Amino acid sequence: MLKPDRSDWLGIGAIMLLAFVLRLWGLNATLWYDEITTLVDFTRPSFSVLLTEYPSLNHHVLFSLLAKGSIQILGETPFALRLPAALMGLVSIWVLWLLIWEAGRILKSSEIPTRWIAHLTALFFATTYHHIWFSQNARGYTGVILFSLLAILFYLRGQRSGNGRNWLWMSVSLALGLYTHLSAALLFSAFGIVYLFWLGKQTFGNGPENNLTNDLKPLWAFAGGVAGALVLLLPMLGDIVSTFTSVSQGPGPDSTKTDAIAHWKNPLWMLKEVASSLSTSGPIMLIGGAGICAILGGGMFSLSKRGGWLLPAIVLVHIPLTIILLQLGSMRVWPRYFLIDLPFLCYFLIEGAFFYGALTSKISERFGLVFLKASKLGFVFSIVGILASASLLPKNYTMPKQPYVAARDHINANRSDDSEVTTLGMASVSYNLYYAPEWLVTETLKELVALESANKEVWLVYAFPNVTEGRYPDIFKHLVGSWTEVADFDGSLGDGNVVVWRTPPKKR
Repeated sequence: MLKPDRSDWLGIGAIMLLAFVLRLWGLNATLWYDEITTLVDFTRPSFSVLLTEYPSLNHHVLFSLLAKGSIQILGETPFALRLPAALMGLVSIWVLWLLIWEAGRILKSSEIPTRWIAHLTALFFATTYHHIWFSQNARGYTGVILFSLLAILFYLRGQRSGNGRNWLWMSVSLALGLYTHLSAALLFSAFGIVYLFWLGKQTFGNGPENNLTNDLKPLWAFAGGVAGALVLLLPMLGDIVSTFTSVSQGPGPDSTKTDAIAHWKNPLWMLKEVASSLSTSGPIMLIGGAGICAILGGGMFSLSKRGGWLLPAIVLVHIPLTIILLQLGSMRVWPRYFLIDLPFLCYFLIEGAFFYGALTSKISERFGLVFLKASKLGFVFSIVGILASASLLPKNYTMPKQPYVAARDHINANRSDDSEVTTLGMASVSYNLYYAPEWLVTETLKELVALESANKEVWLVYAFPNVTEGRYPDIFKHLVGSWTEVADFDGSLGDGNVVVWRTPPKKR
């Protein structure tokens, strides 16, 4: 039976050490908007409140409990707040490696070596910008990845061995994934649909007779996972229903916020955000996107041809299912809801590199280039792809997620002693709750004009310019007409810039 040997364990150990360093480095950097709300709303309350109340979708319950425990042990720092996300992200790399070994046991033989695929995929995932970014983000998304990978791993092990403990651990993984963040239900729904398709094919197909009792065991594992999640979430079920209803209904047709956040519900906005995070644009983005899609397609085709159709099927169901359900529920189509697909995409890309390596080798043999072996080409293509992906990493360490501190320090260094500083929109939360509680808050043009009339220098700061300028069109028009834009601080978060304005110097 295919299984890792001592050298394989040493290999994944080295990859895990590299992944640990990449996630520990910069873990204490400044917090962004979502992390500040997580800190204030979901680590400072008592454990009893966290276990029984669900005031917003920002409550990633299991993560909130782990983060609160971490802070109680290590103190209230960004490092302590993010540590659970970093550790769950780290463990998810190891679980993905195990998952690929398990999947490799059912694949048909080919020139593609499972151990190379497993190591290269783990290395790819470990050095991927987006996974490191979210591993250093005080939210539960790396937990969703971890428990989703565990659920699929135990499913594969259960199908291979029939050992009942695997179905129990699959249920536990499903329950903990849902307890971490309810967006896990989208991936688990796709997983369930693919399983039901397989079950139907097993039951009504023309293949050899199967043990239906054994085939139904995953169904009980799914049911056990849902039941476990319901038990864990029972104290807050009423809050969950009311919160989701409120988010789905939105701020109302007469609110200026409605138009401002409409693009968050647009799948095209989601695609634009993903593309912008790759630090490229125009023709290069189109060519690169087409190339990535071609490699992904080759990898999924190769896996399916070799009998490994399960993971490609889950991803191909999950992505459109998520978009459709979010649209039907009038929810925002955040790119982070698709982060769970990232480990599988890394797997498909590495498989695709070897697929095209084999294709290139066959073509080159016709021209007498017999030294271009398929496995070597696949390895080279994989390394090139990993290095290209890793080229995005510097901005994760050189740029804050959101530059609230840079904007605050700039204002404090340049303002006059009798000036006033006010905040607008979501920046008000970040400064009022955490970075500068002494600053004023402005919500209307009337309030801003009143500050100006005091004949003092006034500074105004806001974040998320696309949303804020759309939500407060009258204030933004007033700023453009009579104020001076002093600075626009950039961060690694898409549309997370922090913008600073100031009134013109007063005539003496």
